[in-house]
Amino acid sequence: MKKIYFSIDLGEVEAITALLKANGYNPFDTQSSGHVSIAGVDMFYYVQIPENEFDSAKKFLKEQECKNIIED
Repeated sequence: MKKIYFSIDLGEVEAITALLKANGYNPFDTQSSGHVSIAGVDMFYYVQIPENEFDSAKKFLKEQECKNIIED
């Protein structure tokens, strides 16, 4: 799995996850992934996608004019 998108808003991450799923991608279920924000360790939620789908999904999200796409 590779991180493709981030947001401080869980609802936004869930919307991006649903968008990817609706278009044939297989993002990891956000509710099943760990999140630690104790003492400011990490304030973001992430959308993760299989590595073999990363480039295509990144291009798709850019076409949808999504912000917060992780480039690496």
